Amino acid sequence: MEYRKLFVLLLFVGCSVVGFAQDRPSMPEDLKQELVNFQQESKERLKLTPEQEEPFREISTRYFREFREVKKSDIRVTEKFRKVKDIQTRKDAEMKALLTEEQYATYLVIQQERRDRMQQKR
Repeated sequence: MEYRKLFVLLLFVGCSVVGFAQDRPSMPEDLKQELVNFQQESKERLKLTPEQEEPFREISTRYFREFREVKKSDIRVTEKFRKVKDIQTRKDAEMKALLTEEQYATYLVIQQERRDRMQQKR
């Protein structure tokens, strides 16, 4: 009986993540996939509770869009850096309020790993 509940929950979450990313017609396909991958990986590594999943997804998507807008903007590099730092600070504060201490520590590790991967791509 428990396996059925788990299966249904995983099926629902999987469909929700895919459906959520597909609702973004203005987002290029590669960015949609990157967002879905990030959210799925984070959900698993952070061991989010069902109550945390939707707020986590909303926060991630909102800030993902903000980062993307700054990246696409024609402002000077120093201004982009300042804006990205501000966005990251606000995102981290929201995540800290949502997650437990242990989850937040894991979240910071995930963020550092993403930064490292981005540096390697350059």
